[in-house]
Amino acid sequence: MKYSFWIYVFYIFECVRSEERNYRIVVQKITTSNVDNDIFEKVDVELFQINNRSYLDGSVVFKQPGSDMMVNSVLDFWRPNKQHMRVFDVRFSLCSFFEESHKNKFFNNYSKAIKKFATKEFKCPFEANVTYGVKKLYFDERDFPTFVPLGKFRSKFEYYLNEDVWATFSAQGQIISWN
Repeated sequence: MKYSFWIYVFYIFECVRSEERNYRIVVQKITTSNVDNDIFEKVDVELFQINNRSYLDGSVVFKQPGSDMMVNSVLDFWRPNKQHMRVFDVRFSLCSFFEESHKNKFFNNYSKAIKKFATKEFKCPFEANVTYGVKKLYFDERDFPTFVPLGKFRSKFEYYLNEDVWATFSAQGQIISWN
């Protein structure tokens, strides 16, 4: 009896998870700035659209090994009525980001996407002269709640080493209606 109950619960959750979302996450622009050439050999980021989905290819090569990196991450959201909401503004260790699971659903989805589309495992300490990258990274709407409000967003990731900013990545986009 208990066994059939859990099969039923699993079936319900699987149907909800696979339910089509009525929105699409569209990334329209990605920029890099403050790239420290003493730390990076190479930083490449390319955004492209295929079949109404945003994809990202990106790679970095460090000049020296690194493990004491910190990240400040901010996500701002504007509803269609121009109401602004700061979704989060957090600072964390880059190494712990890849090594731990996250209570924050957004960070959990982001970490999962990076790991899924990585060309090499993101693991600390990061090695020098090794390409760490992602190919065709995208966010699957099924990993997010069934309801997400429509609007525009801006995310910013500032990477620090010894309290000095060594790279900034910003993304702008919107949540659009999708049927």
